[in-house]
Amino acid sequence: MNGFVKSFVYPFIVSLVIFSILAFAFVRPVLNIVFSDDTNSDSDMGEDDLNNDLSSTGPKSDATGVLSLLLIGTDEIIYNEPENPDSQDPEAVPTPDDPDASASVEDTYGELFDKHAPHPSRTVDFITLISFDSTNARTVITSIPNIAYVSVSGINVDMDTAYYYIENQLNGLDYTFFADYVSCITGMPVDFYAYIDTDDFSASFDEWGSIPVNLDENVVFYDESTFTSTTYNAGSNNIDSKGLYELIKYDGYVGTFTKANLLAAVANFVLEKTATSGYYVNFENHFNENVSKFYNTNVTYEAFSEKLMLYFSYQFYKTNILNVIGDLTTTSDGENRLAINRASTLRYFKQ
Repeated sequence: MNGFVKSFVYPFIVSLVIFSILAFAFVRPVLNIVFSDDTNSDSDMGEDDLNNDLSSTGPKSDATGVLSLLLIGTDEIIYNEPENPDSQDPEAVPTPDDPDASASVEDTYGELFDKHAPHPSRTVDFITLISFDSTNARTVITSIPNIAYVSVSGINVDMDTAYYYIENQLNGLDYTFFADYVSCITGMPVDFYAYIDTDDFSASFDEWGSIPVNLDENVVFYDESTFTSTTYNAGSNNIDSKGLYELIKYDGYVGTFTKANLLAAVANFVLEKTATSGYYVNFENHFNENVSKFYNTNVTYEAFSEKLMLYFSYQFYKTNILNVIGDLTTTSDGENRLAINRASTLRYFKQ
């Protein structure tokens, strides 16, 4: 009997134990896959992962097409009333139908307005386009320099004058004007546009505290209300919302694209902060909070939601910060203006 136990029973028990261990090692992963709780399957990606709408490897198939957002920042201008407003001759104000109003680089419609009509009601401080393109897996960010010429009824004007003209001469402001303008020169259709006061735009960055920016040149901003100046050195800077406002309002940039590059970088910073899982799970609240800051927009939650995955696919796309192509000119009063070369810009943006 002892011989039987030693020769058969012991080896059988040992073999059974070894087999059980090996079987459990191979079967357990299979059981985990079959019976696992779906809500915990991506726990290693963080509980705020985009509710599994975006995977760790890239956007889902429903993140297709193009989504383009245009943000226009403006600021109200307060002018002193003329001593004798009745002395202004309304007949002297040129109109697009007036052949004498045809303008050249030296004699723009904007300059004629300055001579004969009230000043613009707002400055156009920035125009920034963000476009998400699933076909090319890229995000394009461009900011149009606010010294660029805008064509109004075939006449070149500066952006402030364009805003004044479409606000006062077209029986109310046509808010689609700048969206059509940017689409024309970049070849990118604009889905949504939003107008925001520059101070409200800057203040919205308070929640993030410090904003990393890179300046192409030194900036000394003089605050006329406090008679103080602030210096921002070329290179890397960490600024707050007040600093952002000052850099947007500064009008002494030497480089044609210094301000445009700054605003494009700021837009990229916003995407890095918001195109994330944390914003996704509370997107509707964030959306309503931000849209309330716009004083005019065609953005609705229902329409934006249809292309929502394109926005959150930003993290999987390459980002291209592009500038329009044009020639810098100088007006008769010494102000710089950028005449955009539409054909060259269209080719550049399609690359």
